[in-house]
Amino acid sequence: MSLSLQISLLLIGLLHTPPAISGLSAHKLATLYKVDTSDRVLLVLLHHRAVLFALLAAACYYAAFTQTLAVEVSIAAFIAMLSFVGISLAIPHQSPAIKKIALADVVGTVVLAAGWAIQLLGE
Repeated sequence: MSLSLQISLLLIGLLHTPPAISGLSAHKLATLYKVDTSDRVLLVLLHHRAVLFALLAAACYYAAFTQTLAVEVSIAAFIAMLSFVGISLAIPHQSPAIKKIALADVVGTVVLAAGWAIQLLGE
């Protein structure tokens, strides 16, 4: 694995760490997503989202430091981020918080694509 892909995985792990940590409290989730967490169904979904982000961040860190599963983890992260961007674009009139998250995911996909491009050009 190239240094560029390793750095890309670390950056994607860092990108997903704050939303993972936000799952520790309803207040942090409300602040991050700018939503009313008094809706219990929404709160469960946001906590579950935080757990999935924790798993994705941990997988990115693991892949970056061990070089094991780097291909699989980077593909999973790319799909996760790109799917959120697609979903947010498909549903009109998104909140500023959702637009901010979608923009972060666009940046994340560019970072991963750049990491892969540099690795492939270096081979």
